[in-house]
Amino acid sequence: MPGTTDLPQGVFFLQAQERVVFGRPADAAVVAEADRHAAQRIFVVSTRSLGALADGPLQRIVRALGPRHAGTFAEVRAHSPREDVVAAAHAARAARADLLVAVGGGSVIDATKAAQLCLWLGLDTPDAMEPYRGAAAADVA
Repeated sequence: MPGTTDLPQGVFFLQAQERVVFGRPADAAVVAEADRHAAQRIFVVSTRSLGALADGPLQRIVRALGPRHAGTFAEVRAHSPREDVVAAAHAARAARADLLVAVGGGSVIDATKAAQLCLWLGLDTPDAMEPYRGAAAADVA
């Protein structure tokens, strides 16, 4: 067929970003964002490796939050397993968090976004997340 190729085809969806903060220490930036959102119970999500540091970025952020720090879940593993996502959501719910903060890379960021989804939708088991798996790709013809 003329004009066809063996190149993959599809659609990629980008999410809108409200803002990006850069050039400031993470602890100061997190406190400023918490202030901007009037958050009083900030829950931090991270990894075991960052949680194990004596004075890493996670510890500095927790210190800077002071009494507004509602809790930390530092157990996210690579590729954001659903079990970790649900455990983070349970911990954030128990802490009565009004703001979630991800400290780490892609897996932590993805896990924190998914934990927020669990909180919004009341999902409390890994299996409850199944209907939402790949939902963004469902519109692709």
